[in-house]
Amino acid sequence: HKNNSSSHNICHTEACGGKDFPTSIALKEHWVQTPLHAYCQYQCFKHFDDRAELHNHFRDEHPFCDICTKVFANDNGLHGHNMQSHPSVYCTMCKRMFKSPANLTSHLDSSVHRTKDVRCARGCTRKFVSRSTMTRHLESGGCRSTEE
Repeated sequence: HKNNSSSHNICHTEACGGKDFPTSIALKEHWVQTPLHAYCQYQCFKHFDDRAELHNHFRDEHPFCDICTKVFANDNGLHGHNMQSHPSVYCTMCKRMFKSPANLTSHLDSSVHRTKDVRCARGCTRKFVSRSTMTRHLESGGCRSTEE
């Protein structure tokens, strides 16, 4: 009777032993809070075989922080979280996460964020974001003016 009745809210997993919950909301809370279940409560309402599969689903389908393993309601929520919780590895302008503070610094110092206003000292038409990148250009043999 219980298994076929819409007035019962049963968890059908073997580990839970067919427990009947007073409401459908209580059953969903059980799925979310019990480590035995890999359940997505964010718009999908899907069950997954294990926590790793659920984690992959979060990463692929929802605004998700891989560092904190938190899901956010929307991209703005994730962006705000990253700005506040991970400023040393998060580019706020690109909304992009980096593996280390050094990688973020390199990104911020690149032509993505800096103007190329240093002209080649040997007179070719190329411009660079810094004197050091211009020097690398000269030392690498890539300057066309050295071929003349």
